[in-house]
Amino acid sequence: MPYKKISTDLIDPNPWQTRKKYDEDALVSLMASATNDLGIRQVPLVRPYKGRYQIAFGHGRIEAWKGLEKKEIMCRVEELTDSQMKKELLVENVNRSDLDEEERFQALEQFREDLGLKVGERNFLPELSKSTGMNETTLREIYDVQQIRQLLKVRARTFEEEPSAWVISRTVGLPDEERVKLVVKAMDMGWSSRTTLKVKKVLRDMELEVRALILEEERRLPHRVIVAIGEIEDIEVQKAVIAHIQMHKLDEELALNFIKRAKEGPLITEVKVIDEPEEVLSEFNRVFQTISGWGVNQYKILGKERWKEALVVLEKIFVKLRELMATSYE
Repeated sequence: MPYKKISTDLIDPNPWQTRKKYDEDALVSLMASATNDLGIRQVPLVRPYKGRYQIAFGHGRIEAWKGLEKKEIMCRVEELTDSQMKKELLVENVNRSDLDEEERFQALEQFREDLGLKVGERNFLPELSKSTGMNETTLREIYDVQQIRQLLKVRARTFEEEPSAWVISRTVGLPDEERVKLVVKAMDMGWSSRTTLKVKKVLRDMELEVRALILEEERRLPHRVIVAIGEIEDIEVQKAVIAHIQMHKLDEELALNFIKRAKEGPLITEVKVIDEPEEVLSEFNRVFQTISGWGVNQYKILGKERWKEALVVLEKIFVKLRELMATSYE
């Protein structure tokens, strides 16, 4: 194989390069290793192209060499086809831990298209695995994550921080539409990939209609509550529990206590609603604690006119309480 010292000014990036930036620590490490007596031990691979050279692999090494203000670098020079250039780039980039997820996928897509493989066809993954040397399971996970990302875009959902591949991969095992709903819920609730996996396992064992109730976006059930609901064997009891928790806006602690009682004995029916006294009183106490902490600041913030509005709201509360007291639920 011919080796040749080439001016760094004559070397261009691989035209199929998908990486947008390089890890600074990795470049510093390469620069440090390049200053020892051995220099860069694995030289970059380039191909001659229109009087210049294009990098097949070794972009980081060349960047490090430029960082040392070196004018020339030893390279291995080979006549490479476009397909070979893509493959060499894939080998260099796709398994790097610091490679961006989207960059890794784009590198794979370029190589897949060059091979003439269609996503979803029978031998798509085995052939791509054989050609790239990548594990078939890894490839399946990469394309699966991209599929769910596309479905999320169809829902026109935007997040402050995009769901990670880890969170998405933890939803495997549910139908695609339910996976999307679970990813949305995980992001809204701030669940980690580990918590998402725990919820997925519980949902997978539930009946379809119960899963649908839990995955509704307006239902913000904590993951511990979902797990506890999954431990109830009777589907009708599960549905009644979910309805009760939502109707009475129980916090996590009260919801877990309610579920515990539901496991121990007969559940309240839809006809006869009897709240445990401590649950109802705790709601009153929470409101009282909030109002009792108010002082001159709250008065000044609202002003005299807006306090009239506040009093109207309080009057509505009393009307509702009198209405409840005058109604028979027996």
